[in-house]
Amino acid sequence: MSSLITKDFLRNYYEKEGRTFAGDRFWSGFHKRFMVHACRHAVLTRWLQDIKLGASFLEVGCEFGFFVRKLAAQRVDATGIDIAQSKIEKARSFAKAENLTCRFEVMDAEYLESLDAKSFDYVLCSEVLEHLPNDELAIKELFRVTKKELILTVPQRSLYWKLMNKFYGFNRFNVIGGGHFREYAFEDFMKKLKQFPCKIREVYFSGFISPFIDVYLQKLPWLQAVLCIRVKV
Repeated sequence: MSSLITKDFLRNYYEKEGRTFAGDRFWSGFHKRFMVHACRHAVLTRWLQDIKLGASFLEVGCEFGFFVRKLAAQRVDATGIDIAQSKIEKARSFAKAENLTCRFEVMDAEYLESLDAKSFDYVLCSEVLEHLPNDELAIKELFRVTKKELILTVPQRSLYWKLMNKFYGFNRFNVIGGGHFREYAFEDFMKKLKQFPCKIREVYFSGFISPFIDVYLQKLPWLQAVLCIRVKV
């Protein structure tokens, strides 16, 4: 499928998504407490608390800039990039309304040439790699620009995503909000990471019901939906 989809097609797809969806759609209301994004949010919030004042932070595939703005409010030097101009414009607008100092730029996750090597202490790439035709090229770029720690989340190959693809078409591009090229088996994803000099700091299997359930049952395979990994570079 990836070989048949051009970069212009993808850019237009996510431009339309940016115009269609409201900001912070996965981080407020019902989604903040339940379902797959709430589970992911709980893990990332806990991990991002370790980023201290004055550190540099980059989110690749930031969409509307939720985590960038969250860290900017904590006086972290925060930057977000996304392929969609429409999403970046909304992110800038939200940051301005919140009187926050942070940067947002249009950039392709597979090609970060304008960013210097080791230019960010912390890099976050959450639920992005599955949307890219060449995820290995993007992973290489992520490692290149990371100085201290890389935080990754990807959909874990599981019954949950099998059902979601069957009934909701997350692996198709004919509806806004889909666009998965793949989900990841744990062993396969770890092989991709271990091509680079790094140390796996923490692995967490988040679910699709509630963060509270994950605390006790996150190791049950049938409850797993998102693979969350902290990598020390």
